[in-house]
Amino acid sequence: MSTPLTPRRRTTMETTAIVGAVAAVFAATTTYVFSSKGSPLWIGAACGALIALGVCWSLWSRVRSYLCVLRYRRLFRGNRYMNSVMLLGVTSRKLPQLTLGDVYVDVVLRDDETESGGQKVYGWSPGRPGERAKLDDFLSRGKGQQIAVYGMPGSGKSTLLRWTAMRMSRTRRPGAPMPILVVLAHHMNRIVEDPEVDLAEIAVTARGFDHDAIPVHEVRRWLAKGRCVIMLDGLDEVPAQHRPAVMLWAERQHGGYKDCSLVVTSRELGFESAKFDAADLVLEVCPLTRDQIDRFVENCYRAFREGGEVNGTDATAEEAELLAGLRADPALYDLASTPLLLQLMVFVHRNSDDGLPASRGELYERMVPMLLHERRNRVKTAAPANPLELKPKLRVVQRLALELMLEESVQFDPLPLVRELVEELEVEVSAQELLRDLRENGLLSRLSQDSDTYMFVHLSFQEYLAAKELHEQGRVEVLTGRIDQRWWRNTALFWATAYDPDPLIEACANAGTAEGWSLALELRNEAEFSGGEVDARLTDRIDAFLTAEHPVDGEEYRVACTEVIGRNLREVGFFEGEAVCVEPVNRDVYRLFAMAERAEGRRLSAHRFGPNGELMGLWPGEVAAFLEWLSRFDHHGFGYRLLRADEFASLETASAIQGRRATDAFWTLSRGRVRPRYFAPRPNQGFETAERKLLDCIRADWRFMMSRFDLSVRSDEARLAAAQIRTACAALKKIADGYKAALSRIAMPRDRDSIMSRTLDSHRAYADAFTDMSKDLVWFAESESINLLAIMRLMNSHRPPPGQGRFEGVAIPAAAIKDQFDLLQQAVRSAVQSSYRLHRDCYRDGGDPGFLKTAGALLLASRLPVQGAPLPFKLPNRLSEAVRSPNPVLPNELPSLLDEVRLRYGLGAKPHHFRPRKQLDYMISEMRRPLLEVVTRQAEVDLEMLASMRIALCAVAIWMAAEESDLLWSCITGLAAIEARHRGTVDMSEMILLVREDPA
Repeated sequence: MSTPLTPRRRTTMETTAIVGAVAAVFAATTTYVFSSKGSPLWIGAACGALIALGVCWSLWSRVRSYLCVLRYRRLFRGNRYMNSVMLLGVTSRKLPQLTLGDVYVDVVLRDDETESGGQKVYGWSPGRPGERAKLDDFLSRGKGQQIAVYGMPGSGKSTLLRWTAMRMSRTRRPGAPMPILVVLAHHMNRIVEDPEVDLAEIAVTARGFDHDAIPVHEVRRWLAKGRCVIMLDGLDEVPAQHRPAVMLWAERQHGGYKDCSLVVTSRELGFESAKFDAADLVLEVCPLTRDQIDRFVENCYRAFREGGEVNGTDATAEEAELLAGLRADPALYDLASTPLLLQLMVFVHRNSDDGLPASRGELYERMVPMLLHERRNRVKTAAPANPLELKPKLRVVQRLALELMLEESVQFDPLPLVRELVEELEVEVSAQELLRDLRENGLLSRLSQDSDTYMFVHLSFQEYLAAKELHEQGRVEVLTGRIDQRWWRNTALFWATAYDPDPLIEACANAGTAEGWSLALELRNEAEFSGGEVDARLTDRIDAFLTAEHPVDGEEYRVACTEVIGRNLREVGFFEGEAVCVEPVNRDVYRLFAMAERAEGRRLSAHRFGPNGELMGLWPGEVAAFLEWLSRFDHHGFGYRLLRADEFASLETASAIQGRRATDAFWTLSRGRVRPRYFAPRPNQGFETAERKLLDCIRADWRFMMSRFDLSVRSDEARLAAAQIRTACAALKKIADGYKAALSRIAMPRDRDSIMSRTLDSHRAYADAFTDMSKDLVWFAESESINLLAIMRLMNSHRPPPGQGRFEGVAIPAAAIKDQFDLLQQAVRSAVQSSYRLHRDCYRDGGDPGFLKTAGALLLASRLPVQGAPLPFKLPNRLSEAVRSPNPVLPNELPSLLDEVRLRYGLGAKPHHFRPRKQLDYMISEMRRPLLEVVTRQAEVDLEMLASMRIALCAVAIWMAAEESDLLWSCITGLAAIEARHRGTVDMSEMILLVREDPA
């Protein structure tokens, strides 16, 4: 019976047949060519055979190389180590078996690259770019990149590389990148012993590969052609003393294969002890978003259902129960944003009836026994059936974990210690059986099938068990003596979740460094979250550190800000799919923000604090600056923004914020602008100014302006201008009286509808109006203080007579009227200039802004003082009657509104009779700089400056006949609102309520 052909064998036979056929064709063709030219047949046959052999060899090399590529990708896809869910490293009978494709959700990376003194900085840094994308997106930017990827414990760094490598291996394009994934901890000894070992030799001996399946020279050829992406995983799992050597080896290998991209993953501590300054990009693994958390849980239970672990109804119910439990506890939901902890939660919830754990420590406390004592059946159990079976295993792994932590290593040969413990505990099993049980149950992992070296499936288990062993041995001094070493940081945090954190916190506080205080704060938070208590004395020391005045460019300030912000914004509530912070920004956070603002030379706007310390008030620009300041700090990958306008409307309707008064207001983001929104708008609130208050404000401004002028001075120039006005007004009155008298002597025709009657009526109506106007002109001209603006308005309202020449023998004085009006207009213009110069000279210079002198002189120039004692100069009636308050204007909108005022009424305005456009343009130009300094908080709010600005705008209103301009009154109202908020005479209830955003 013939042996069936395998796909690989069939492909090889087909390839051989094709190559043989091509060789035969070449041989036959060459023989014929040589024979046709008279050469001996054997020479042609020999040449043809040589050429055919060369062609065949070239074709076979290419085909063999392509087959190696396909074989490598197939082996990669079928690699159980690469494709399994690495929750616990190996297959577990109790824990359902899942593939990476079943449950993986792609994490997001954040570009954190910064440099300090020529060295890359890992972790928080001010002003980082913060670009967020997937690893594939960063790799696609070009060949030869060097990328450092760091993240917190369990953030998914290793899984990210395995998934990226798996996706690369699934492509069918021959020229697609080839993944070279090396777990550094597995090959550390070989690299340290032989620093010249080639990357290709390491790659073909990776875990889970058939070492003879891919020739080394093929991998080396891929690397030389730049076809590979080199992925080195777990630098932090290499002992600290070997990390520099391993990192140097990695950089040398990349130097030999410069067209290949290099990706190295580690916790921060790995890059701190082995600098990777050649990195082109430094990327941080962001936490899972809410959607990713939900999708991961859904993927897990779908895989459980499809794998027969649970029926469909139970899977749906358990999935809903788990997600509901996470959403009900925001702190637990934050823990779930770490992929490893989320994975543990899924399996603990799947295999326990005790509900979700309350803290990270409890999560590990419940997970480790499940791994150490796995029952053959898959019924849920909260604890092993026989606790005695668990004790020896737990003692062994705890002792192993502590020894590894003391050696700062992750690899070990456990057999000697296991033998010792078996004898010490009198366990009725051999050391080999106990070790095999630990490996099969999933807590320990062997580097390879033929290796005697083991490691914990995740470093966090080693750290947790070491903390547990230290507590049982009563050796807290091991942690306090190493509290400044990053290697022990996670172990200290695990200690704080279950045991007395006071010794550790005190050691951190005594260190007096920013790093020490940072760890002290984390320890306190872990203890409080786990239900523990911290000594009041230590709490006072921590509070004293948080309230101290730290330099804003120092690490202590960053640590304090991160903690205070985190405590203020920690609690969130889910509203319409968004995570809304329950508490508004409070006094403590604002104090730190104010320190930064003062350090940058910016002033603080008016504000107050509510009964619970919530911040109220501020200006829109200050709120925007606060958000920018907030983004400088690390919030574990999350971001914060203001409520949107539509969210505020829904919030108002649903009354979602408990305990808030109906009159509360929040800052929102509307069309890219920061604006306040009020639940129940009312007068004297926010940036609104009532008309009555605005009129009082302008009257006070008027009195302020009047106090700057000495009105007792008179001038001959003013008296001459007054005489000219009176003469012209008297002449106009004489013309009006004569014209009216002449028209009265004309008899009215009997036919009232005739043209004669209608013409006479129009002339008499004009004469009556002209006579009344001339009387008003004379009345104004004969006053002790001539109202020049009133005269100008009367002149502007005049219209020519309804005809020229003569009417029924009566001369129509059109020419005389025009001549006298021209004389009066010239006299008024001269009077205005005289009055302006007179009042400008009467200004008492007291350090006021220059435009106040111009504005006051323009306002006073509307009246011409003639003789006698000065009359009380009150606010012009037309101005007081025109006062109104349009829609509220925010401070940051004032500069652009002022530019519009200048454009409309300054030199660019359309000329209309006599207007002091040059002076008005100068005033507005001079106002803009101090106004911009105020609204950008570069200068203190100067109430006299605000009054001067309002007076200047009142001058624009009077002289440009702009009393009805909403634009002008918006500017005046906005300036009045700034003063009202500064004085505290308006209700400032606007609070900053933030929405927490997932990594983009």
